[in-house]
Amino acid sequence: MVVFWNEGVAETNAGLDILGVRGADQAHEARLTGGITTISARARYLTLLPWFLDEWYRRALEGGRARHDEAAQLAALRRMEKVVLLSTIAGEDNGESGDIRGVLGSDLWAAEIAALERDEPVELAATKGGASLGTYVQPCIQLKLLLDQAPLAVPVGGQQVAQARRAALGSNPIVDAIFQGGTIDHASAQAVAPHFSINGLLAPESARERDLLAGLITGVGDPSRGLGATVRWALQASASAPVAPATLITNSYAAATTSGSTLAGPPLAYAQYDLLRRVHFALELCLQAVTIELSRPLAVSTIASRLCREPQDALVELGVSNDAKMLTVRTMPNFVASLNLPALGARPQVNEARGKFPPALQIGYALALLSAAALAVDVNASLAPPADSVAARALALANRADARVQEVVEALLVFVVERHLFTTFRKMAAGQPCSLRFVSDGRRLHRTDQEARAGMSGHRLANVMVILSDVGLLLRGTEGFSLTERGRTVLNGAAS
Repeated sequence: MVVFWNEGVAETNAGLDILGVRGADQAHEARLTGGITTISARARYLTLLPWFLDEWYRRALEGGRARHDEAAQLAALRRMEKVVLLSTIAGEDNGESGDIRGVLGSDLWAAEIAALERDEPVELAATKGGASLGTYVQPCIQLKLLLDQAPLAVPVGGQQVAQARRAALGSNPIVDAIFQGGTIDHASAQAVAPHFSINGLLAPESARERDLLAGLITGVGDPSRGLGATVRWALQASASAPVAPATLITNSYAAATTSGSTLAGPPLAYAQYDLLRRVHFALELCLQAVTIELSRPLAVSTIASRLCREPQDALVELGVSNDAKMLTVRTMPNFVASLNLPALGARPQVNEARGKFPPALQIGYALALLSAAALAVDVNASLAPPADSVAARALALANRADARVQEVVEALLVFVVERHLFTTFRKMAAGQPCSLRFVSDGRRLHRTDQEARAGMSGHRLANVMVILSDVGLLLRGTEGFSLTERGRTVLNGAAS
C-alpha cells in the first residue's frame, strides 16, 4: 500500500500555476487584448450585458427610487443566459452556424436543450448559471460599455447599444420573460435568435447593434498599442490568406529570433509573450519529471543524476537535436550545438512532451527549449524578460557555457522545487487549498497524491479573432481566419 503525505486532506486543489510563472505571460498578453480573456470568447455577450443592466435599472426605477436587489438581478441574468443558449441552438434553423462554442451554460442545461429539440416549452427559471457578468465585465469596461463602480453603471456607449437592442426588440415578450419569468419554446427561441443567439449578430435585425460594437472594438484606445493595435494586426495578417491565431504567434516568435529583426508593435509583443510561455512550459516539464521520479523519497541531486543517464532519443525523433547521447556525458556548448533551432522555434510539442516522454526525455526537451530561448534573447535583446523575473533567472541557469549539462539540470530542478514550495505555501497561507506535489524532508522530497502536469498558457488572441468574426470583420474557417469585405473596409479606413 502506498500512503501519500497529504492523502485524505479535506481540501486540495490541482492548481494551474504551481510555480508562480504563468502569471507573467498572462499579464503580458492581457495588456494586448483589452480585457478579453481565454474564457471571454464571443462578441454577443459584450452587447447583452450593457443592455441587460440598462433594462434592469430602468425597470427597477419605475415609479421612483429603488434599492439594488442583487438576488433578483442574478435570477434575471440566469434567465437571459438560458435564452442565449436556446436561441443559439434554434437559430440554426434561421441559417446561422449553430456553433455553440463559448456559449455559457451549454454544460448546465442539457435537459432544457433536449426539451427544446422536442418542441416542448422550457421554463426560464434557473438556479444555475450567471457567469456572463464575471466573464465579460472587464472587456465591457475596457470598451467603455460599462463603468467600473458598484453597482455597475452604463455609460453613453453602453446606452447606445442598449437603445439599439431596445429598438430592434420592440415589444417582444421575451424581454418580460427574462426579467419577470416565463417560458420559451422552439418557435420563440428561433424568432429571437437574431437578438440573443451568439451567432445572431450578423442578422440584418442586429445591424445597428453589431456596427456599434465593431466600431468600439476597432477604435478602442491608442491604435499603436493595446487592443486597438492587436485588432489592426489581426486584420492585416488575415488580409491575403486564412491564418490561425497560434500560427500568428509562432511566426512572430520565429521572425523576432532572426538576426537583424526589426519586428515591432503587436508582432514583437506576441514574440515576447511566446518566449515567456516557452520558459514556463519548460519549467513545468522539469517539475513534472521530478514528481514522476518520486516513487520513493529522493534528493534532487539523485533525481538529476538518474534523469541524465538516459539516452535522448526523442529529441532526435522530434527533429530538435542531432545527438541522442545521455546528458551526463555532455557539456552545455556541446548540447546547444546539437540543437535544431528552427525546429525549436516552431510551436512546442506540448502533448508529446508531457504525455509520451519519460521523465529523462522531458528534462532534455525542457533544457532544449530553455537553451533556444536564451539564444533568442542573445539574438534580439528586445525579447529579454525583466531582469528580476522568474523567466530571466531560468534562462540564466540554462545559459552557462562553462557548465556540464548535469550541473545545469540539477540547478534547474532545485529552482523549480524551491519555486513550487514557495508558491504553494504562499497560496496556502492566504487561505487557498493545498496544491503541494511534494514536501521536503531535509534533502529528500516526498511525493503527495497530486500529479503535476506541464502545460502552456492558452492565448487570448484566438478569442480576439473569434469576436472579430462575430461582428463580421473576419470569417472563421477550417484553415483559420480570413478578412471579409467589411473587415477590409475597416482596415482601409484605419490606414487612411
